[in-house]
Amino acid sequence: MNALFSILNTLLSLVMRWQRTEQSEKQQQEYDELQEKPSNWFSKHFKRRVRSANADKTTKTNIADDSKN
Repeated sequence: MNALFSILNTLLSLVMRWQRTEQSEKQQQEYDELQEKPSNWFSKHFKRRVRSANADKTTKTNIADDSKN
């Protein structure tokens, strides 16, 4: 039974080490992209979409009269 726990512990340690390696590689890749082209990284990070053609059109707004006469 002790051998089984030892094997499981070793496997868990290997999986955790692999996850840390993957995470660190992903973070390094993001950092490299940021250093190379900050604007591309910003757009990708916030998933900025292209604005539609109607986004620049405005509508008339009724403005409330704030003056107190």
